[in-house]
Amino acid sequence: MIARFTFLLVFAISLFLASAAWAQPPAPLDIAKRYLAEQREKWHLTEADINNFRVTDQYQTKHNGLTHLYLAQQHEGIELFNAISGLHITKEGQVAFATNRFTPGLASKINTTHPLLTAYRAIESAAAHLGLTIRGGLPLKAQEDERRFTYAGGSISDSDIEVRLVYQLMADGAARLAWGLAIDRPDDANYWNLRIDALTGAVLSKDNWTAHCAFSPPTEALCEAGSAKPEVRTESEMNTKPPFSAFRLPASGFNHASEGHSSEPLKHRNQETLFADAQYRVFPIPLENPAEGARELLLNPHDPLASPYGWHDTDGQEGPEFQITRGNNVHAYQDGNGNNNSAGDEPDGGAGLNFDFPLNLAQEPETYQDASVTQLFYTNNFMHDLAYAYGFDEPAGNFQQNNYGNGGAAGDYVAAEAQDGSDVNNANFTTSPDGGIGRMQMYRWNSPGAVFSVTAPEAIAGFYEVRPALFGGNITNDLLAGPVVEYNGGTGLPSLACAPAQNAAALNGSVALIDRGTCDFDRKALNAQNAGAVAVIICNYADDLVNMGPVSVGALVNIPVVSMRYSHCQTLRQSLNQEVEVAFQLPGDNGPIRLDGSLDNVVVAHEYTHGISNRLVGGPSSTSCLSNDEQMGEGWSDFLSMAATVKPGDTGATPRTYANYVLRQGASGTGLRRKPYSTDWSINNQTYEDITGTTTYQSLGEAWAVMLWGLYWKLVDEYGWDEDPVNGNSGNNLAIQLVMDAMKLQACSPGFIDARDALLAADSINNGGANACYIWEVFARRGLGYAAEQGSRFNRNDGLADFSPLPECVKELKISKSATPLLNAGEVLTVTLTVTNHKDAAATEVMVSDEIPAETVYVAGSATGGAPELSGGEIRFDIGDMASGEERVLSYQLSTLSGLPSVRQFLDDMENGPDNWIASNLNPTGFDFWSYSDNDAHSGDYSWYVRNTASANDQALELKAAVVVSGTQPALRFYHRFETEAGLDGGFVEVSTDGGSSWEPVQELITRTPYVRPLAASTLSVPALRAYSGSSGGEWLDTYIDLRSYLGEELLVRFRFGSNGSGAPNAFNPGWYVDDIEFLDLVNYNGEACVSSLLGDQACTRAPYLGTVVESAIVSAAKSRDRELAVKLFPNPARDVLNVMLELEAPSQVTIGLAGIDGRHIRQYQVNATGSGRLLPVDISGLAPGFYVVKVSAGEAVWVGKVIKE
Repeated sequence: MIARFTFLLVFAISLFLASAAWAQPPAPLDIAKRYLAEQREKWHLTEADINNFRVTDQYQTKHNGLTHLYLAQQHEGIELFNAISGLHITKEGQVAFATNRFTPGLASKINTTHPLLTAYRAIESAAAHLGLTIRGGLPLKAQEDERRFTYAGGSISDSDIEVRLVYQLMADGAARLAWGLAIDRPDDANYWNLRIDALTGAVLSKDNWTAHCAFSPPTEALCEAGSAKPEVRTESEMNTKPPFSAFRLPASGFNHASEGHSSEPLKHRNQETLFADAQYRVFPIPLENPAEGARELLLNPHDPLASPYGWHDTDGQEGPEFQITRGNNVHAYQDGNGNNNSAGDEPDGGAGLNFDFPLNLAQEPETYQDASVTQLFYTNNFMHDLAYAYGFDEPAGNFQQNNYGNGGAAGDYVAAEAQDGSDVNNANFTTSPDGGIGRMQMYRWNSPGAVFSVTAPEAIAGFYEVRPALFGGNITNDLLAGPVVEYNGGTGLPSLACAPAQNAAALNGSVALIDRGTCDFDRKALNAQNAGAVAVIICNYADDLVNMGPVSVGALVNIPVVSMRYSHCQTLRQSLNQEVEVAFQLPGDNGPIRLDGSLDNVVVAHEYTHGISNRLVGGPSSTSCLSNDEQMGEGWSDFLSMAATVKPGDTGATPRTYANYVLRQGASGTGLRRKPYSTDWSINNQTYEDITGTTTYQSLGEAWAVMLWGLYWKLVDEYGWDEDPVNGNSGNNLAIQLVMDAMKLQACSPGFIDARDALLAADSINNGGANACYIWEVFARRGLGYAAEQGSRFNRNDGLADFSPLPECVKELKISKSATPLLNAGEVLTVTLTVTNHKDAAATEVMVSDEIPAETVYVAGSATGGAPELSGGEIRFDIGDMASGEERVLSYQLSTLSGLPSVRQFLDDMENGPDNWIASNLNPTGFDFWSYSDNDAHSGDYSWYVRNTASANDQALELKAAVVVSGTQPALRFYHRFETEAGLDGGFVEVSTDGGSSWEPVQELITRTPYVRPLAASTLSVPALRAYSGSSGGEWLDTYIDLRSYLGEELLVRFRFGSNGSGAPNAFNPGWYVDDIEFLDLVNYNGEACVSSLLGDQACTRAPYLGTVVESAIVSAAKSRDRELAVKLFPNPARDVLNVMLELEAPSQVTIGLAGIDGRHIRQYQVNATGSGRLLPVDISGLAPGFYVVKVSAGEAVWVGKVIKE
């Protein structure tokens, strides 16, 4: 009996275990393989592509249970560099989000699998490329196989050098075999990761594992902005309240931390038994720097989940292993010698771990090293604990010596070096793959402080960042002040100051405001000096500062000359009518020579976040995923450093800056960013387009950070703000969680749209998409809307901005309209109306109406999608009720008049030679002239063409003889196609009314096919310029320019093409083609369509870009005059008799026709009319009430109007 019971028990348990096993989802790797197979065709991959990969990382995020798999593509066991696809799988076994970075058909792109170069020779090639000398050889320390070796760093690297075979994808699509290796330079902060051609030894590519935050060479010119003498503050009383509040469960709503905290064993949160008390006198976060408040003595400020044994433990046992500024997360020390090693003089807190050291900010940083190192130790640990709470934990690749059995690679704390002596005016963070120590270097800063200020008017008063020229007079301690006067050279662009001043009297004793461009800086300054100016401000055409050196006459300039950002110059210009007063002066008592970067919490937090983003994006084993040209590493760093230092009372509009303290700037300073961060558009109006033409990662970061900052405050507006950055459950915590999770989700080598979509995916996974519309709203505001295009993630210049949110997020009843874009007179046009209900509720009794243009007639029976009703010059559709999300498409046709084309006034189809045009070179060094070409044409065989090469050019194609603008709706039309280097090279149109002496842009007058994107200001030294740049997709496009504002003018037109000399597109015959240039009096049809509902919904629209344009034709002089036929109908509405009054210059037979709105012919009258003012009565008494079309013909002229019969 007992045996039988035991058997049954074992059998039952077996069945239970089997059932439980069946209920479990498949292993994540199996799910990933199945998903790759399902996506193979969509991603254009081969079977070999999806079956040859290595799992580089796999881990789970605690708070949402998502498993992250990162797969590196391989060929015959050799990885393709950065070809890392990410699959993110829910607890239920579903792929919630995936990113593909596999190269289709990799096997066909491989050049070889066998290296000719040895691994050691590859190191020698890399060292030679970096200018390093190998002394004494590099011993081989380990060899895994013939494809992976480890050598000692020797004289060229502070770290061992691991060498392994990889493939490097080249610009031409080939995958070249290479040796991948990284060299940690001993003579500077750079840690170069290189790919060396395994056949030739050439450097194929490289990226830097060290993120630098200097914006120029480390010179004093870097930091000339703002002024504020550091305050020496008294210390506050000891503060025993840690910045992390006790854990608490939320009453309701978002909760980012509860799962992670509550699931940990109690001992990990028991502060009393696991560590000794520790206290640190520091500037506590959220203070940004010493200018914002006094130091406080913090007791046990660590977070018990992130650092369960305190900040000085490394063995996971009770009691600290270190009494100095070293522990599991950070080893902080001073590195004044710049040798990346501790001198053994770390601050010692003793057995009581009391890190309370004196600090006198009036003295040099070397006098308070212990306080500096303690601050750096504290801020690094704070960032470790903050990031841990949001998922940057051990499996995700965080920085810890001991991972306490939680997974991930250990042994990689942060070596934080205070007062590093190897550089000045800089900060950096080096991130090697998980398991490699992170290194932060904080330097001293020697900025002189603010030297320029606006003193009046009060509305714009304050310090502004400028950069002195390397010529001219010095700014001294003596005050130099005066009013600002804009330079006027009299010709061309007068503010360029390339010609003698025409307003010398006004400039005498004033500060000259001059624009950059055309001539040398020193020539501009000398012209201003000769006019009596006491100083010069040269306005950059971009929103950054420019270094200005002498060229030919710099030695003759003895007045101060500074450069200023474009936006700041605009601020001055907008107030010139109020008399702007400015001052130049070095600060009198500016405190110590140098300031300590370790005391600036925002800078330290920024640097630490580089380690976070580099480990999260693409997985912790791959830290080169943020080396592409459109990556946003600087943006995440700015965002998280700001989010960590928000204080009670801050709002989204509050200006936030970066590095103000080390730059000696006060609250009004702009820091090291072009504009302060703010949700206030008047403070920061940066968009996705502002990355075009930039060259630094900081410029990318600004655009990304201001988008994230908008999201932060949008969620705060919706869910509130919690002072506790770790355990809080409000909008600020939600924003940080989304940003951290999105970094895990997004693809290796991301672009802006990749990152935006990852944020949307994070919200979908975490919150069921509850905040998707908030995300769309804030990103659309900054140009990353629904229709935005990223282009190549390796090119920051080829994206296209869009400012529209996801349509479903605009909760309205909507209508859109399209129409046949171009037709010949007399042809039928088709109108399509799309009605969409994006409201959450149904729309009842929906009515649609569309205006029928006077010269058109409805084609009976042409309507689809609904039954039309014709009334009062409109076509109407009653489409009843519409459910939420429902879309209805309606269409109908209109016939047009055969005798009413657009009037051709001038047309050059380029088939009769080039004689109408002059090709001119506006840049003497350029040589890619406009040419009369038979390469391609819109019509016929010939067009004008300017080639896009890697040379700098400014080429113009100018109309020889001016055209008098005339007609009712005069326009310029031309056809063109283009293939240019996006954002850097492109073409645009200018016009002249003074015979070519000056030229005006027409950007705002383009009514069809507007400019595609911004053109970098550096290309032609013109700010805020847009152009046809990038690709027209091989298609010829038609562009129309409205010329009504030039009526009666003699107008010249020119097509101008600029290239910056940095490169050219990889295309056949790249450049700009222009053909069929025409002046015409435009005829177009475009009525207004509206939708309404019983509940008061109302929306109206017209078809974009002129609606339907009628093709042009040559009209004789007589016919052209007849088109001016004047007809009046009265009364209108009419009851029995309709009077038709004609203004005729000569006798003519007149035909008057009446038709219904549906096109049905009703009546026709013919009379012989003579003279002007002829009145012709028409009997309409027998007609039914309604709307009718009246067509009057006199000779070759036709007039069409409408009348309502009562």
